Amino acid sequence: MNRLLKRRLGLREKLVLVMLIVSLLPVLLGSVLTAWVGTSELRRAIGSHFEELAREAANNTNLALQGEASQLEYLGGVDAIRSALAHPDPESKRKAGAFLDRFIGSERPDGILSLKVYDTNGDFVVGNNGTVMDSPLQPRFSSPMPGAVLGPIYQDPVTKTYLFDLLYLFF
Repeated sequence: MNRLLKRRLGLREKLVLVMLIVSLLPVLLGSVLTAWVGTSELRRAIGSHFEELAREAANNTNLALQGEASQLEYLGGVDAIRSALAHPDPESKRKAGAFLDRFIGSERPDGILSLKVYDTNGDFVVGNNGTVMDSPLQPRFSSPMPGAVLGPIYQDPVTKTYLFDLLYLFF
């Protein structure tokens, strides 16, 4: 074995070795180039697929929010709520709260657990009976903005469900 290692390569062995190295070079280069192009194409395909999934999810979310906003827009025309906003005395707040309780109890819009009414200063006016004044999102806006404002997602400490506040401005 020691002899084999000490043996010098002859011309024939050197030529075979050089031809082997030269023949492996294109294979190696081709493999690296194929892996690089394949990876970049795969990333592009995955990126475009993910982009399409994100667009579809955004469209579905938009449709769901438009449905919720149309239900909430109806509330803006209710006399009890308009009265509570115009004259926030205890009686008008009680009537508006009772209406919101009936709305939540009978209509039971999908996903709406509580309804809160804020004035143009962003101060809490009235909500259904299960509503507390404090929530993770206390709306504060400097000027009226038409349409819906989506709040951050948070977890209800009692039910352990994930919720978000959807503010719909009636004016």
